[in-house]
Amino acid sequence: MRVLLSSSLAGLLALALVHCSADGAEPSETHDSGTPSFVDAADDARAVSPDAAPDVSDAGREDVDVPDAGNCSADGWCRTQLPTDGVDLTAVWSFASNDAIAATASQLIHWDGAAWSAVDAPDAEGLTSLWATTPNDLWGVAQYGYRLVHGTRAAIGEPFAWSRIDFDPGTSPSLEVIRGDGPNDLWIYGTRFGSHYLRHGVLSVPPDAPGAGPTLKWTTIPINDSSFRILNSFWPMADKSVWIAGMMSGDLFGSGVVLRGAPTDIANKYSWSQLLTTANAGSAALDAVWQASSGPIWTIGAGGTNFRGVADTDGSVQWTEVPSNATTSMRGIWGSSESDVWVVGRAGAVRHWDGTSWKISRLAVGDKPMWRDLNAVHGGPAGDIWAVGTGVALHRVSSTTGGAP
Repeated sequence: MRVLLSSSLAGLLALALVHCSADGAEPSETHDSGTPSFVDAADDARAVSPDAAPDVSDAGREDVDVPDAGNCSADGWCRTQLPTDGVDLTAVWSFASNDAIAATASQLIHWDGAAWSAVDAPDAEGLTSLWATTPNDLWGVAQYGYRLVHGTRAAIGEPFAWSRIDFDPGTSPSLEVIRGDGPNDLWIYGTRFGSHYLRHGVLSVPPDAPGAGPTLKWTTIPINDSSFRILNSFWPMADKSVWIAGMMSGDLFGSGVVLRGAPTDIANKYSWSQLLTTANAGSAALDAVWQASSGPIWTIGAGGTNFRGVADTDGSVQWTEVPSNATTSMRGIWGSSESDVWVVGRAGAVRHWDGTSWKISRLAVGDKPMWRDLNAVHGGPAGDIWAVGTGVALHRVSSTTGGAP
């Protein structure tokens, strides 16, 4: 069932006032659903948070906006030293507080609890997305390399052994985003000649070769829906349904759209339905989508746009816009539960959903705000979280992920 959001000019002005209230009273508006929209993490959060300023680029800034390695913010975000300065980190995966992998354009790097170091994985350059099916099984895709990279190890903390699976660029869709819905399933999104595809891989170990690595049986699923032209993110579920977030086709303003694909009775066929469009709600593109088990669906995008969807028993979804008070575009989302969701974005914007409201998570160290763009966020089972982006990797270790350590 399609749900079309609408908003009046007065509603947009009200939203703008919420987003621009950097120095005023703390906003506490409530939407029709009864969900509070935003409460600052502290009274002075806007004073020390970099995204109190408008969305701007790094042009003309000096590196004084990046705190020294080892220094931590009031909310526990600690700057770590990267092996190479100035690299753009595109993805990160945290296995433990002393065990994480991040991807750059040229290599993978590993965190051992004290420092980052380059990973000996010659085939891992250019990875744009990471996904672990188990703590000892990590996968990555190279968008322009038509390459799936696989790392395996015997136990957490040990080095990965790496292999690669190549796809024929003459016949295969690109490999851009990788996700999973369990230990035996991989999903990859890609395009070919302007058409969109999901590739579903089922992992299995041959019964006659228990010591061998997994094999993959691939199914290619066309996304036969003309309502979008750019897919930014997707999220597969255990029932094989898939959420897609992106940008609408035929829309000059870059409106966002969320689709849901569900398998039909015909093999390898999916039916697609449009569940959300932002065409009448600020025309914001949607950059990421995430769901905790069968709980609410979150989708985030430009200008701090956040929507929370709750599925009804009839299969429809009721959406509520829940502003995060960010004026920048939010790019990455990760959560451990329905009441612990993190989003990161441009100019060092970090927000945390505690089940009731979005709160600013402060990155400034002393008088040094952190303005760098953040591309991805991921947390480990012990509550530690990584936020990575342009020349920066921030680590947060806390016994309670919603507050300062």
